[in-house]
Amino acid sequence: MSDYLFHNPQLALIAGTIISMMLFLLWDDINKRSGADQKIQTRWPGNLFLAALNTLLVAYALEPVLIPFSRMIEQFAFDTLSWAAPLSQTRYHWIYYFIPGVLVYEFIDYVLHRFAHRLPWLWRLHAVHHSDTRVDATTAHRHHPLEVIVNSFLGTPFLVLLGVPIMVAIWHPLIRMLLIAFNHSNTLLPDYLDKPLSYIVATPNFHRVHHFSERQYTNSNYGTIISIYDHLFGSARFLSKAELEIRELGLEYFREDKENKPLGLLASPLSTAFNSSDRVRTTNNN
Repeated sequence: MSDYLFHNPQLALIAGTIISMMLFLLWDDINKRSGADQKIQTRWPGNLFLAALNTLLVAYALEPVLIPFSRMIEQFAFDTLSWAAPLSQTRYHWIYYFIPGVLVYEFIDYVLHRFAHRLPWLWRLHAVHHSDTRVDATTAHRHHPLEVIVNSFLGTPFLVLLGVPIMVAIWHPLIRMLLIAFNHSNTLLPDYLDKPLSYIVATPNFHRVHHFSERQYTNSNYGTIISIYDHLFGSARFLSKAELEIRELGLEYFREDKENKPLGLLASPLSTAFNSSDRVRTTNNN
């Protein structure tokens, strides 16, 4: 299995994206949560367009560029940093480094995510993800392509310098696909189950808080698949299932149907909605 993934990462990424979305959209439908508060057709064209565009971008454009980029950084590490020998070249099997490797990945993602809420130019890109006025598995892939490119080139050097094994880099995105579809699903867990899980995993309840339109909630619960760093750095917020059901999702802007269409999503970072001080949420990290 690992050998197949090593030689066919593009097909694995595409299949993982499609299967994970379908699985948790079906889960929402079984739980009667698929169309509760907004017509699906106003959101899905834009969300599915970005899902397809970003998946193909990563598989066929970024990967061929990032591989030689990673090798260049790795060579720099060997030449200048005595501690930077990749874990993949040690005597242990890569599976022993899977959990440490995932923790490294998710820590870098957590830091980049916080910067995306802090820096105005990054927020313009990241706001595409937050502007969805309803959350489901398609929202997990609703990211501006420029944000995908920026995060890839900001995060890759740290992963290479820390020597994360290549097989961790192959398996982690596939597992991540499943978990981000899960925590963006529209089906909430009961409080007795969610509370203990939320100390480790970013559950649908935990991550839903991050998608509320109120800034104090948007600027919390940054963990994408694990919540450990939110608890460690004080950015975790808990709300009961009853409170989660009644709060508004999305942003205070980009709520019109035309702004959720493919071209509207691609053009949204240029919107004048970001120019007024009362709408720039990066100036207030309550």
